Amino acid sequence: MRTEHFRRYQLNKQTSATVAKRHPWIYSGQMSTAVETFQDSEMLRLVDTDNKTVGFGIYCKDDRIAIRVFHFGEQIRNRFFFKRLREVVEKRLELMPQTDAIRLVNGEIDGFPGVTVDRYGSTAVVLYYATGLYPLARMVSMLLPHAAEMAQISNILVRPATKTGQFIEIPPRITRGSVEKELIIEEFGLKYSVDVRGGQKGGFFLDLRGARRYLSGLNLSGMRVLNLFAYTGAFSLIAVKQGAKEVYSVEQSQLACKTFMRNIALNGQDLEKHKLIQADVFDWIETLPAQEKFDLILIDPPSLATKDSQIPTALNKMESLHLSALKHLNADSQWISCSCTRRLEREPLLQSIGKASKTCFGKGRTKIVEEIPVEPDHGLAPKGFTEGNYLQVFVFTNAG
Repeated sequence: MRTEHFRRYQLNKQTSATVAKRHPWIYSGQMSTAVETFQDSEMLRLVDTDNKTVGFGIYCKDDRIAIRVFHFGEQIRNRFFFKRLREVVEKRLELMPQTDAIRLVNGEIDGFPGVTVDRYGSTAVVLYYATGLYPLARMVSMLLPHAAEMAQISNILVRPATKTGQFIEIPPRITRGSVEKELIIEEFGLKYSVDVRGGQKGGFFLDLRGARRYLSGLNLSGMRVLNLFAYTGAFSLIAVKQGAKEVYSVEQSQLACKTFMRNIALNGQDLEKHKLIQADVFDWIETLPAQEKFDLILIDPPSLATKDSQIPTALNKMESLHLSALKHLNADSQWISCSCTRRLEREPLLQSIGKASKTCFGKGRTKIVEEIPVEPDHGLAPKGFTEGNYLQVFVFTNAG
């Protein structure tokens, strides 16, 4: 890949400093009028105020993130994307014996900004998070069979990940083989139905594998479990598999509830042990009778803030949610709290949860049993890109 194939764009002092810190995002409000000559999806060579090449990026005309940097440095090697894709996929192979559902490419962390690739058996789902990234996503889909033969991919679907903001939806496209609407995957001895065409995050929350692994190691014999924001029921199915006598699962999405029921049938579980409620969790939890108590509670809300100004509200909402839920936790029990709100930092998040638990159980009664690390196929973002670390999962106990 030759540098002359890239359009030149000169950064100002502010954006030069951003790239120098190896942050991969340049926002539209930081751009000069020079970008008006660029086409959506154009590859750019980024130069600093001294006219030195400092990186290479993709221009997204109608996105809040105007340039996504995919390489830092003065030069870019031949067959750049092919070689990087091969290197990234090879790091994931150790997970293949555990599950046939793996994230092969994780966006900015792997140098493919705004593009992810999830492998479900022999099918790969390539997601892109801005219209201008479609050419990159399509190129990745074309390179996958050749750069990642070891992943044994026969079918590839490319589709947009979101419809928010200025994002213009491009219909899903199959670039290799054929892709059914439903795929069946296996993980930790259970089967799951995955809607790869319309499901969230490609159809399954691969990033929560660590929490599912933890849950799969518990003895829940005879316990009652409450699963809030259940999605397609993975936590609930694991709980029943581990011996729970009854699991309440609350999920608002009708489609997710339908898939949940399909998953119960796939695994031959007793329907009587599952109580599935389709409702808004924040409303439903307030109506739950005080006498309803559980031995394990799982709390996994959606993202609660999309900008910094919403952080105080998000923290208050987390506190209120936990206060309402933990009132129903038995003594000497555990709960698992997940946060996918990238703007909530660890300490403020723990303080909000701590306030709720203190009100419910008293001072000094709450302990962190385990902080579940990021899965190896997702990885930690570089130091200068804190936005890339969005998921936090904690296991608590009120045993004191």
